[in-house]
Amino acid sequence: MFQGMTGTRPWGGTYPNDPTVTRVLLEPAQVNQFPHLIVKEGAGSSFALAAIGAAALGHFEDRFKVALYGFVQRTTDAESTTWLQRLLDDVRRTLAADQTLGGICREIMFDGTEVVDEGDLEPLAAFVWDFTVIIDLALTVG
Repeated sequence: MFQGMTGTRPWGGTYPNDPTVTRVLLEPAQVNQFPHLIVKEGAGSSFALAAIGAAALGHFEDRFKVALYGFVQRTTDAESTTWLQRLLDDVRRTLAADQTLGGICREIMFDGTEVVDEGDLEPLAAFVWDFTVIIDLALTVG
């Protein structure tokens, strides 16, 4: 869904390049096209039995923690911190618009643990944002 953040964005403009999205954790200096997003499993995921139903069917709740890293680079049009705020806002809006991720989860819980670089990496900038994807599963238990 993040790769689909192309064309005119909420602030009225476009990114210098289409966003790239990976699951490989890189340092900002290793990235060569911006904006760049990295989706990784975060710390603290849990899997728990919520209830036992009929015929030994267990209802489980999978709370999958996600750490989302975003990297941007200053351009002649905008500072890196401007691109950072634009990308973070775009990511928030994209996730808020599809709270079930196309039906694969019950909801997304925004954890509020967001770390934003405000210039330390200039001409690059980065954020890390943690959220939880909650998935309900019905599995046979014995």
